[in-house]
Amino acid sequence: MHHTKDKGDIAAAKAIADLVDKGYSVFTPVVCEHLPFDLIAYKDGQCYRIQAKYNSNGAVKNKTSWTDKNGCHEKKYKTGDFDFYALYLPDINKVIYPSIKFGGCKIRTTPPKSPSPFYWWEDFDKSLVKKSANYHLISKGLVYPTFYSKLYPDIRQQLTLATEESRQAHKGLWQVDQTNTGFVLETLEMITDKIVILPKLFRRLLSYLAINYGSVSLEGFSDYLKSMDDRLIILKEGHVTGFDFVVEVDGQNLKLNYQPEDLVFIEK
Repeated sequence: MHHTKDKGDIAAAKAIADLVDKGYSVFTPVVCEHLPFDLIAYKDGQCYRIQAKYNSNGAVKNKTSWTDKNGCHEKKYKTGDFDFYALYLPDINKVIYPSIKFGGCKIRTTPPKSPSPFYWWEDFDKSLVKKSANYHLISKGLVYPTFYSKLYPDIRQQLTLATEESRQAHKGLWQVDQTNTGFVLETLEMITDKIVILPKLFRRLLSYLAINYGSVSLEGFSDYLKSMDDRLIILKEGHVTGFDFVVEVDGQNLKLNYQPEDLVFIEK
């Protein structure tokens, strides 16, 4: 059983070895007890501040703690404190590098026993993206891409390419998808039994109809979407807006005006 200090040293050592193997030069501050990062990794003219963590339970700590003569203290990390975590996963002997934005999240190496939200460790290793379950499902056209802002941009790009290829090949759901072509909503059964659309749109439409007193009228759907305040980024435009902005409602006609992979949702 390792003590906390030992675990931190092990994580730093593993991160240094892994970064050097990946072609980075690694520097350690001479005095770092009060700095929010442990290492500086340098490659191709870029420096990255790294916070090394020993991660045995899947939780990405978003704070630091220490003890002195005045007792125990905790301090939450701020966005600018460092650039990336170097998380050492002892059960699989791997180091992954989530951005600081993932502080407080769960990253797992085994399937969970409960439905609580989590990220899969392979999604943070660019070299393993094509081996991940997400990539496999998207490339076969079995799921829609739904991206969130905490996902690495380079990983999102690979998943986007897989999406475009599966759509062009008319694989799986892309044979019947009506998200962007649109449809006319006539009955509730249309969206539950007949048509295939982006799950995010389906869930919002279904929840709206559930409070619409049995009517399938879309008259108030845009206002409903606006009230849900689902914020997103339109990648090609660099525009931050709401889900209501990208969903077009014209009478009973409904469609999404952007491809799903062109949207990045902002976590609430």
